[in-house]
Amino acid sequence: WWDILKEIILPAIAFDVMTGIRLALGVAWIVIVPAEFLGITSGLGYTIQDSRENLMYADLAVTILAIGIIGFLMDGICQALIKRFSWHRN
Repeated sequence: WWDILKEIILPAIAFDVMTGIRLALGVAWIVIVPAEFLGITSGLGYTIQDSRENLMYADLAVTILAIGIIGFLMDGICQALIKRFSWHRN
């Protein structure tokens, strides 16, 4: 049973599971940053809010750029993992 799971089932579902993780990570990133606007005193969302309220536009731009870079890197890591652990080939 373990051999069937390891050799057949897991490789067969790996692409779909990892694609789902990639999509969920993107949605989580979209949700968590705006959620940080509400009632917390740390995080990227708070930094954006604080920079905007204090007219520190350079800090605001850097924070938004950091959010984009972090999201881009997370997506790239997910893509690399999908390519590495998937039997699907393009």
